[in-house]
Amino acid sequence: MTHALRLFATMFAGSLLLAVFAYGGWYMLNLTAEPMLAAVSVLYSGAALIGYVAFFVFEIAIMLIQAFVFTLLASLYLNQSLEAAH
Repeated sequence: MTHALRLFATMFAGSLLLAVFAYGGWYMLNLTAEPMLAAVSVLYSGAALIGYVAFFVFEIAIMLIQAFVFTLLASLYLNQSLEAAH
């Protein structure tokens, strides 16, 4: 149960972080403002997009590690329970 909860919390936190970057970038984009402010808006939105891509790659790496640890520990626990039964 604790493994599933940890895996869920990691996935949820990563999705929340990606949502913050995606919505933040869209929120900051304002092309109807004055030209100088519109340029700053595009820069900040671009930075949010780069952050989104970076954290997406980071989240995929974390998910792969979490899946590996989850599988490893589950197989170890099952092996120990089968050895204890004999």
